[in-house]
Amino acid sequence: RFENWTAFVRFNRREGLHVDDQQPAGQPAFQAAFGVPVFDYLEHHPDSEKIFQAAMTSFSGVFAPMLANGYDYKPFKTICDVGGG
Repeated sequence: RFENWTAFVRFNRREGLHVDDQQPAGQPAFQAAFGVPVFDYLEHHPDSEKIFQAAMTSFSGVFAPMLANGYDYKPFKTICDVGGG
């Protein structure tokens, strides 16, 4: 759902997340901005976690059909989706 994507963008702006020349090489932008990994942050900020999870769910709705229809899975007996929030 589009509103979840826009909420995610607002979340990133609200939290002050930005990428600039001060970001240490190889460090995720979120961790550079807050000093902790994103999921550690979200664990302690339930309002932000709710926005993040809604956005991730909406991303799945967009990309899952492309993955399901865009690859030949016939050679595989078992497929496992590892991930989630």
